Amino acid sequence: MSALVKEQIEGITPMAISIIPPEKFAVAFSQSQISMFSYEQAVALTPQQVSALRDLQRTALAMVLAPWDGRPVITKDPTVRSLGQIHNPLGLILGLLILLIVLF
Repeated sequence: MSALVKEQIEGITPMAISIIPPEKFAVAFSQSQISMFSYEQAVALTPQQVSALRDLQRTALAMVLAPWDGRPVITKDPTVRSLGQIHNPLGLILGLLILLIVLF
């Protein structure tokens, strides 16, 4: 699995990701491969899988889960999510449009 490219990673279902044993997952997926995950794939990781990841892999996962914040969503304790908000791109665009309408 460590040789998978973006197109192949995109084809892995979230359900399939969630059933990969944690030790195998941590060895099989590099930081760059994890950064290619979709949001749905990233959310499918189990707490056990996240706890098996190295720091760089966790950072890549955090960027998939919250790319707009620029800060990790996963704390050092991988079973605990931070209180940072995950913004919806549509919500950001609509908020900007409303602001522009009000200003002009």
